Amino acid sequence: MDTLALTVPPAADRIRAVKKPHPHAAPRARTDRWWLIGILGVGLAIRLPSLWTVGYAPDIAFWKSWLSFATANGIQNVYALEMPGQTYPPVFLYLLWALGLLYRGIWPNAGDSAWLTAFVKFPAVAADLVAAAILAAYAGRRAASPVGPGRSPGSVRGGGFDPRVAAALFALNPVLIWLSSYWGQVDVLHGGLAAGAWGAALAGAPALAGILLVLGVLVKPQGLLVLPAAAALLARRTGGRGLARAVVAGAAVGAVVTAPFIISGYGGRLVGIYAGAGDVYPYVSVNAFNPWWCVTVLRPHGISRPLMSDAITLAGPLTLRALGLVLFALASAWIVWRVARAERPDADPSRAWRLLTLQWMAFFLLATQVHERYLVPAILSFAPAVVLDRRWLVPWLALTGAILLNILYVVPGWSGVASVVRVISGQGILAAVVLCVVTVVLVRAEVRA
Repeated sequence: MDTLALTVPPAADRIRAVKKPHPHAAPRARTDRWWLIGILGVGLAIRLPSLWTVGYAPDIAFWKSWLSFATANGIQNVYALEMPGQTYPPVFLYLLWALGLLYRGIWPNAGDSAWLTAFVKFPAVAADLVAAAILAAYAGRRAASPVGPGRSPGSVRGGGFDPRVAAALFALNPVLIWLSSYWGQVDVLHGGLAAGAWGAALAGAPALAGILLVLGVLVKPQGLLVLPAAAALLARRTGGRGLARAVVAGAAVGAVVTAPFIISGYGGRLVGIYAGAGDVYPYVSVNAFNPWWCVTVLRPHGISRPLMSDAITLAGPLTLRALGLVLFALASAWIVWRVARAERPDADPSRAWRLLTLQWMAFFLLATQVHERYLVPAILSFAPAVVLDRRWLVPWLALTGAILLNILYVVPGWSGVASVVRVISGQGILAAVVLCVVTVVLVRAEVRA
């Protein structure tokens, strides 16, 4: 009887323990909803003026060519269009095809136009705002989920941010604004899918995680980078059965997405996109502000020389490319090990997100052939950690600032901006140092976890 009294509180206490909704809760929820809509509306308004502008002509030309060809000849035949930049898997091509059908439906006889430019940029812009809404929902859900008496996950360590701030982290983010609405690049797609898969794994939804992971891989080959760590996370959180469900669901979606191309005889082209990913840009750094960039710039007259080959031999069979791959593989193995042995993230819910961020940063800093845009997914994966624990805001801002300088260095928009960026970034070296410092901070926090 005494034992029962310890485990089951009296009925009166249980009744008192049920909290009644606060009389002002509903009006505040409506106010927060309108704030959220307003923030997303401002984010859209900021992006709209650049949608009709050809910010970076080569990429926009690729998008338009794929859209027009797929619309005229069918999505299943798009890989028949032989172009140097045709290194994208099918998911983005599906989006362009659907937009092309809409464009032709509205203007049947229209050719190239400013509206077509806006159409091909739309997927990235929409992804920005969808990511902002999802992050806001995540922040609201975590704040409403108690971890202990009187505590919420966002207040476990350092205190978190409410949904309005969470939405602003993406909707008003200068990197995402410039990259999607002006440049027209789509790194937010595979980065957002990877973050969504990570969140699904944390929530114990393995099938959804598997689907999102495969879709991310089918947006860009860089989606492959997070597969080992995601598998470790799924195994840790959902067990072997959960991991199997993720594999089955992902494989099924992958089969459906790729079937039209395989049936049309382009399965080899799909395999070649992934198999040949390391041969497209054989340089130590393709404008990425990382240690390899510093090596390139600091060599005599480095800033005025052509790109530095990563096939340079160091000793025996060890080339710069091989060294970068070895370093990246070692860092990835350490991250997978930390994910696999991590306890449930209830004590520090931001930890899992920091590990995903480290995976993106390891690739950007250690591998060769990296572009300036390849660290954008880290902004998406690090933001949930900031929402849960505001002490990570400063490192996140430093990361965002360094990426912004890197992107503006390549596509500044105006010549005056380029000069300012070169000075502020120290020709990229200072920005690379900042990224290394952020990485050290994240690694140190993980070692001490």
